[in-house]
Amino acid sequence: MPDGVTEGWQEVVVPLDRKQRLDWSRLGGITFEFTTPGEHVVFIDDISFKRDLAAKTPSKVAPSPVISRVAPPASRKLWVWSTRELLRNPGKRAELFRFCHEQHIGEIWTQLIYTLHRRQSGIRDATVCTINKPDDLRALLRESHEHGIRVHALDGYPDFALRTQHDVPLAVVDAVISFNDSSSASARFDGIHFDNEPYLIVGWQDAEIRERILQEFLELNAECQRRVRELSKMEYGIDIPF
Repeated sequence: MPDGVTEGWQEVVVPLDRKQRLDWSRLGGITFEFTTPGEHVVFIDDISFKRDLAAKTPSKVAPSPVISRVAPPASRKLWVWSTRELLRNPGKRAELFRFCHEQHIGEIWTQLIYTLHRRQSGIRDATVCTINKPDDLRALLRESHEHGIRVHALDGYPDFALRTQHDVPLAVVDAVISFNDSSSASARFDGIHFDNEPYLIVGWQDAEIRERILQEFLELNAECQRRVRELSKMEYGIDIPF
């Protein structure tokens, strides 16, 4: 480009004949590489070939094909941590649903609000999870489904990956399953999602400790998935650490 990148249209000639080994019978495409320093937006239109550089470039070329979308935009997922605000503020719910529709979000992972307590069970205490504000939560689930949005119960904490802490996430899974069993079809969770981030556990940088953490993390997810699969119709998902 003799004038560099400008705001006006320019005719640019790419001398393909300089490429001695160019096989025209195998030419399948051309890639333009712009090496001018800076940030630019370059528009390219009306590409044609000519043998004589002095020849006038055709003013009319075949119309560009109309590109139609083959498939609708892929549905996205969204983490939602401000569950309390959604439960008590209809305006915030409306804002969330509007945002989801604009951004093609078809599923939200909503932070579960619950209380833990210990219950004597045989020779050891059992951890029990009680979901807070169940009626308000059912209303949120019904409204989400009316907008065509699926909802997963979201929770997570790094130490959940450790075997000594597995009782908590397993109690959460049991609580969500029980919640669904006592709710109408439109007011049930569609899945359970954990964002545990075990790489934040102290000792992760040590190879031996990391291997143990990952093994216990896999054990947790295997048991969570088993319970969800055998005792409900929900999906089970996790965030996979890198």
